[in-house]
Amino acid sequence: MQRYKGLSKTSPDQLWRRRSTPMRARLLQVTVKEIDEANALFSELIGNNVQPSCTFIERAR
Repeated sequence: MQRYKGLSKTSPDQLWRRRSTPMRARLLQVTVKEIDEANALFSELIGNNVQPSCTFIERAR
């Protein structure tokens, strides 16, 4: 499992592999109706505790 925090933390090779396999990416649309749930999820995923992010990524696979 790999987590990309931003382009400055990504090697050129990692960036190319990630960009060259767009079918592996999963995009989810967040609507205004779900804003409270989205805010709670982002707070959990971006917080200091890494485990919720790992669990979320594993579940999304």
